[in-house]
Amino acid sequence: MSPVVFLSSSLIFAGTGIFLFSRAFPFDKYFKKASFLQQRRVERFSSQLEDIFYIPSSKLI
Repeated sequence: MSPVVFLSSSLIFAGTGIFLFSRAFPFDKYFKKASFLQQRRVERFSSQLEDIFYIPSSKLI
């Protein structure tokens, strides 16, 4: 497995882990505005990751 594939997959796994962790706990009850902005930032970042890694990963399979 090439280092690039390993790095990209580990980044995606870390992003989904952070996203699931933040969804599991109701932080928005306490930090509604901040968590909303953070969620938007995470969604934007994850969509950028998908745009970057979608084509290479589909070519590998």
